[in-house]
Amino acid sequence: PATTGPTTKMTYTTSVTVTVDDCITAGDMISSTTVQKAFEKALINQMATATDVKVKLSKAGSCRRLNDGTRKLASPSIKADYTFKAPAGTTTSLNKNAYQTELNRLLKEDGFSVTVTSLA
Repeated sequence: PATTGPTTKMTYTTSVTVTVDDCITAGDMISSTTVQKAFEKALINQMATATDVKVKLSKAGSCRRLNDGTRKLASPSIKADYTFKAPAGTTTSLNKNAYQTELNRLLKEDGFSVTVTSLA
């Protein structure tokens, strides 16, 4: 039988931006290791060939409020910057709806829910 050599793995990056309910939620999510693991698992579950997945979560959007504290000027959001490895030539794009469904499934047990606004 023929054998094949090791598959060359390449390092890839991608970013996902998700909106959240408010700035307090964004801060809570960014500081949570459970949430970070959910973001990592969501990528792995949607891209089976991805390994060595790392994600850095940061606040995005504006959390500035007017003096009365009631109006938001922009939707608070979180940016997830991913770095991962996958075999060379692998398709590394995410399906927005499938990723959002998977991420929300993983975040649900922690009481969080997000809307994916962009994939890059």
